[in-house]
Amino acid sequence: GINDKNAIARMRSRMLCRRRLEMKASSVPKDLMNKVESTYEYLWRFAPDERDGMLRDPALSLDLRRNLALHVYGASLRKVPLLSDIPDKYLKCLAQKVEMRTYTPGDLLMLVGEVGTELFIVHSGLVQPVRETGEPLRDCFLGEGSFFGEVCFLKPGSRRTASILCVDFCTALVLTIDAFTELKLEELLEALRKEAQSLQKNYVKVSNPLLDSESHDKGSSMDELESYKTQSLNAGLVAKKLRHPSGRSSLS
Repeated sequence: GINDKNAIARMRSRMLCRRRLEMKASSVPKDLMNKVESTYEYLWRFAPDERDGMLRDPALSLDLRRNLALHVYGASLRKVPLLSDIPDKYLKCLAQKVEMRTYTPGDLLMLVGEVGTELFIVHSGLVQPVRETGEPLRDCFLGEGSFFGEVCFLKPGSRRTASILCVDFCTALVLTIDAFTELKLEELLEALRKEAQSLQKNYVKVSNPLLDSESHDKGSSMDELESYKTQSLNAGLVAKKLRHPSGRSSLS
């Protein structure tokens, strides 16, 4: 009712006042303060993570929360080639580990050169791949349903070949490589990894003999754009092979 809305508004106002005092005490620059305030306003207005509550509620059994997570996030996860053919009994466990994160325009979701540990799926908003210099990778924008970062599952310890810049307020589903370890699904990940790496190696050789496996691993002969494009093409091939390796799933 109206009283509940007024109470929520007062609570939010008090919290924002506390954050302002904290930032002033720390001499946070005005532009950064404005970003913090606009992020809170966006969260309060659109509440992108409101459906996460039922997935974290300990009053519900773990398996029930996993089934709910599969319903909420399963379709989005299956858009990622690497995860497209995983049986529901595994995918629901991974879905329950998904985090919904919000990013403000100007934020970097990924930083070029850092070791990749997370897969991102854009839920809303717009992001753009950029070089280390901050220059866009052509006129490439990624919106709802786009994904990136999956290479960290295929090649542990690999470094990001491009940064991802938040252009418009963005929410993203994030799955970490640690989720497989926490769920004791290392064997599943290793099976995915072996098949995908074999397909990647063959694809690179067949599609462009100049992009041999050694140069791809070292990144010595490709700039960020070519590496980014190659990873995307490899992921697409993996999707086809995982779905139809011989008319059936190899993971069931």
